Amino acid sequence: MRRIRISTVVFGFLAFVALGVAIGCEYGRRTYDARMASMTPLRMALPQDKEGFREAFTAGWSTSHYVALVFPNDIDTETKALLKRAWDERLNLNRPRFDFFWKVFEGSTQVGQGSGHDASTGVSGTHDLQFGEFPAQARHTYVIEVRLGPGLDRFSGASPELAISVNEASPSIGLAIERDLGGPVALIAALVGLTFLGCAIASLRPRPRNTNGRI
Repeated sequence: MRRIRISTVVFGFLAFVALGVAIGCEYGRRTYDARMASMTPLRMALPQDKEGFREAFTAGWSTSHYVALVFPNDIDTETKALLKRAWDERLNLNRPRFDFFWKVFEGSTQVGQGSGHDASTGVSGTHDLQFGEFPAQARHTYVIEVRLGPGLDRFSGASPELAISVNEASPSIGLAIERDLGGPVALIAALVGLTFLGCAIASLRPRPRNTNGRI
């Protein structure tokens, strides 16, 4: 029975790793749009004729998510000024306030809550304000319960939306790198993997015997 040479095992392992990297990079590149969209599992217009609502969503990432009010880019000058004041003066008791409250549940367990009466906890764009965050696990389904107060009517003409999004920059940075470099890296890794695979196959061939009869 012929023994498998160590070189064959090494070349085969390297081929397996390189081809695995190639497949992973290509998969990441092809699924970029879907995974980028999963960073914001919920974005919806606030209803004008309701005092509150409940909406289910499924998290795409295992990390903290923020709850934000998002305003369109074409809002009026007064609303722009209010949003700027709300952020710049967030530590001031006389800052602009947004009359809404939210709670997030996983089943019957509350995992987070916040209010537009509290100071904004962050911004992620030009016309949005974050009001708290909550922990989430990928592929888990949650329900957000929102209560809208009459003080929010002043912004109804600006058509604000409620958004839930990943509260970290690192996933989006990683996805951008996969999008931009995934194709070239996949091609290089595939070529390296095929080269190692060819070496592994070549090493299986029996070596010619020398003059002393040894292999």
